[in-house]
Amino acid sequence: MDSNRLANRRRGTRHNRSRRDELADHHRNPPARRRPEEGSLPQPEARTLATILRDHTATPDECWFAIWDGYGHEGEPLPGLELLDASRQTAVLHGSIDAAEARFGATPHRPGGGYSANLWWPEDHTWCVATDIDHKTTYVGGSTACIDAILTDPHLEAFPVPDTHFIGWTADTINPHPPYGT
Repeated sequence: MDSNRLANRRRGTRHNRSRRDELADHHRNPPARRRPEEGSLPQPEARTLATILRDHTATPDECWFAIWDGYGHEGEPLPGLELLDASRQTAVLHGSIDAAEARFGATPHRPGGGYSANLWWPEDHTWCVATDIDHKTTYVGGSTACIDAILTDPHLEAFPVPDTHFIGWTADTINPHPPYGT
């Protein structure tokens, strides 16, 4: 169910800081069916986003994909370069934008095939896609034309957000998370 319908059902407000869990009241009433993936962009959305982003880079066959190594995976470690940041070590792979829908880190609790890349960007750095491992939201930075193409695509649920946007649990001040223990 998209967040418009969730907001209407709960009489909440859908906006650029709303969190799906607050709109759906998941903290009190976990749904019987599968919730949106945490830390991964679903394949249909990744495919749609890659199609849009292809038109906003001169290097669609030269893209980089960073995958957090903490997802776990069976067999050999992921090949590729290592990218280190202050909190997460990732493997960095190189390939065509078509690899955006690839899954990594298959584990017994995700038998369908793991997670999407957490970061991906083209060689010419015209845009960047970020899906944080602890959230259910993907952010894209790019030119105005690029972002407008994403915002107007009928297959994606997207909002413009400022570069100062806070993504923590308390970001939604209109549909706030209730106090813990309630």
